[in-house]
Amino acid sequence: MDEQDNVREMSEGEARSFEGITLDADGEPERKGTRYKTYGDSTLLKVLRTVIDFPNASLLWKIAITLGAAALAAFLFFVVVPSLFVVLGALGVAWLILRLLR
Repeated sequence: MDEQDNVREMSEGEARSFEGITLDADGEPERKGTRYKTYGDSTLLKVLRTVIDFPNASLLWKIAITLGAAALAAFLFFVVVPSLFVVLGALGVAWLILRLLR
């Protein structure tokens, strides 16, 4: 029995879910165009992937960008947001005092 007898074309669903190398009709390897599986159309994930995954960027550059983004997020979460609560609280107290003085 020849090996060609067991060869069949993949269905569209099989081709979409297949992770690996397929051979075209001429026997040449055909590689998928994307490196990553996508699990939705999240805009934030697309932006992060675009910023972090430069094709010619070194690993050090990717780490630096990731650490910078994490530092910015930490600054916003631990400094800016609490500061806004303090300012809003002070404005609320001032409003109450002015309301009582009228």
